[in-house]
Amino acid sequence: MLKNKIGNSYLRTENYKNAVVSFRKATKLDPKNKNYWNNLGNAYSGTNQYQIALKAFSNALKIDGGYKDALKNIETLHKKQEGSDYTFKELSLEIKCKNTWEKLLNIPYDEFMAKNPEFWVKIAEELMRNLPSGPQAGSNHEKARVAYGVAIDLNPKSINVLISKAIFHAKRWEDQVAILLFKNVLEIDPNNQVAKEGIEKVNTREYSLF
Repeated sequence: MLKNKIGNSYLRTENYKNAVVSFRKATKLDPKNKNYWNNLGNAYSGTNQYQIALKAFSNALKIDGGYKDALKNIETLHKKQEGSDYTFKELSLEIKCKNTWEKLLNIPYDEFMAKNPEFWVKIAEELMRNLPSGPQAGSNHEKARVAYGVAIDLNPKSINVLISKAIFHAKRWEDQVAILLFKNVLEIDPNNQVAKEGIEKVNTREYSLF
């Protein structure tokens, strides 16, 4: 689209104000294009309008929850906001929770539940129930992966979240990730027997025992 191309040319020359104008027009003409929203976020970020930039990146993620460019740009915004009074990271996580809820669940949004990591673990475990072990991909596997990602973001030190996510990766035969998560548990609780046994099961490839 012409407006997007013009906007990109403005971005390359760091003419961020004109880039914003062009990308806003592009998103109005094609609101389902994740690239246009991501570009608009970059333009707003260039003008130091970080809250509006975050909303633009969020719109890109509503279209594609795994869109790496938007996720990376949000991470960059976090770094720019370090040390500020504005709780930018919390706002970003709130948006991620809401976007994930809308993608995975067909029930009205509940802000309290959405911020509970244990809730997302239960969602992930329910999605994986009765599915065979193995590296095969499927919609429920990928949905569970997304749910675990939210749970980890909400509480990266939760032993229950870490163990459940480790078992998920073990069942997917993703050994290195599973062992790393079990080791993270042992850093928090060196005597955790579930984590110790989990590492042993993965090393001996006894996936069926999980």
